[in-house]
Amino acid sequence: MWYGIQDSSREIFCVSRNTALRSKEFWALQDINIQLKRGECLGLIGPNGAGKSTLLKILNGIIKPDKGKVTMRGRVAAIIELGAGFNPALSGKENIYANGAILGLGKSEIDRLYDSIVDFSGIGKFHL
Repeated sequence: MWYGIQDSSREIFCVSRNTALRSKEFWALQDINIQLKRGECLGLIGPNGAGKSTLLKILNGIIKPDKGKVTMRGRVAAIIELGAGFNPALSGKENIYANGAILGLGKSEIDRLYDSIVDFSGIGKFHL
């Protein structure tokens, strides 16, 4: 958690981080180059610690890569790792907007679909 606070503070104040790895850190991903055309899908399979979740989080903008860049056009949906589940720290409504944003929906689109999402999800009285 302390490293997260340090990294967030550096980003806010535009201070670059030393590129050396901290103790117990390792490179989850290196030399990744992926190009998909419109309509193509990508599946990630690998052992624990291979970097699957890290790559999904980078592609969805949850975390930033330490090096290189990510260029996205259109929507990306991480079906399993990022899109599944219900975050107990958020209200039902916040979960709907958070997951909608992860799936690439804008606020107005979520607003329009909100009632049908509540009906489909079965969260009923818990959505507020």
